[in-house]
Amino acid sequence: MDADQIPCSMPNMSLARLRESKGMKQADMKKFSQTSISKLEKRKDIKLSTLIQYLDGMGLGLELRVYDKGAKENTETRLILRV
Repeated sequence: MDADQIPCSMPNMSLARLRESKGMKQADMKKFSQTSISKLEKRKDIKLSTLIQYLDGMGLGLELRVYDKGAKENTETRLILRV
C-alpha cells in the first residue's frame, strides 16, 4: 500500500510503518539522525512541530481535523491545520 493510499481511518498506524510504506529506511531521513528517528518512532507522545518535520522528511504533509464528540454521527469535521 502506498502512503498516499493510507485511509484516514487508520489512526493507530505507527510512524515506522508509515515510513516503511514510503520505502524509506531510518537512515534516509535527512532532518534527523538514525538514532533520533529510532527514538521518535517509539514515542507515545510527540510534539506537533516534530511530527510535521518528520512527515516533511518523507515528502508528506499533515491535516488536523476536529469533530464534535457528542454528535450522533461523526460525519462533520472542520479542518484546523494543513501543513
